[in-house]
Amino acid sequence: MWIGLRRRFCHIPRCFALEKDNKLKQILVVDDDPFILEGIKRGVRACYTVVAADSGEEGLRRLLDNGPFVAVVSDQHMPGLSGLEFLERARSIAPETPRVMLTGFPSTDVLSDAINRVAAFRFLQKPVARAELLAVLSDCDAAYAAATRAGASSAESAWIRDGLACADFDAEFA
Repeated sequence: MWIGLRRRFCHIPRCFALEKDNKLKQILVVDDDPFILEGIKRGVRACYTVVAADSGEEGLRRLLDNGPFVAVVSDQHMPGLSGLEFLERARSIAPETPRVMLTGFPSTDVLSDAINRVAAFRFLQKPVARAELLAVLSDCDAAYAAATRAGASSAESAWIRDGLACADFDAEFA
C-alpha cells in the first residue's frame, strides 16, 4: 500500500536530458538569492546539472568556463548587472543557448525588453512551479538541440523558430 501511495503522490520526473556520455545536461542559473538557487537545484537535479552563479558577472564567467548549457536562467533584479544586461551579454557569447528571464516583479517594460533586447525564450514569474520550470527547461533543451543541429550560422533563428512553433502565447501572456 505504501508503494502505491508513493507512486501516486511523488511525481518523479522522467528526464531524457542526457548527453551522449550519459551525463546530465547543464543549465546555468543566475540569481542573487541563495534560496532560489538552492530551490532550483533541488527541483531539477534529477534532470539537469545546475551551474549556479550569484551575480551577472559570475554568470558570464561560468558561461565562458563551464559551457555549453542547454539553457540560461536569470533573475531580473540583481546588484551589479541586471538580468537584462546579463542576458544581453550571454546572447553575444552563446547565441544558440535559449535564455529564460525569471522575476518576482513582472512589468510590461521588463517583458518587452526581455523579448526585444535579449530574445528571451521564456519569461517566468517567481515563485515558479517545479513542473512549469521543468517544462520550460525541456523546451529549451529541444530548442538548443535544434539550434546546434542547424549549424552555427543559423543557430539563433532555428531555436526562435522552434520556440515560436510550440509557444502558447494565450497562456503565457494572459
